[in-house]
Amino acid sequence: LRLCTVRGHGMLQCVTFDSAVLDAMRSSRIYPAACTDWPPNLLLHVYLERVHRVRVRPSLCNPNALLLDLPASACAEPLLGRVCSALEKLCELLAAAKWAPIFDAVRRPR
Repeated sequence: LRLCTVRGHGMLQCVTFDSAVLDAMRSSRIYPAACTDWPPNLLLHVYLERVHRVRVRPSLCNPNALLLDLPASACAEPLLGRVCSALEKLCELLAAAKWAPIFDAVRRPR
């Protein structure tokens, strides 16, 4: 199972998650009722921002994709490491079907 693919050029990268994984997440019995009309990438965006303090953009064209538009300053080791760690943790949760931390981020106040 390929969990995601990464494509892009330079500092603009697109991370597209496997639709079967995100469909399984959306069909979870603990999926937040407030998010039923949300595309899955918006839920992932909220998780990354609120839990890891990493900003990504949900793609408007693909509900399974997140856009990383990293500024040149992101090449600095601490910031780039934080982005990579956050994406790695997200992938671990998705691969293990551990949805609760992702769903809890939506319930967490800003």
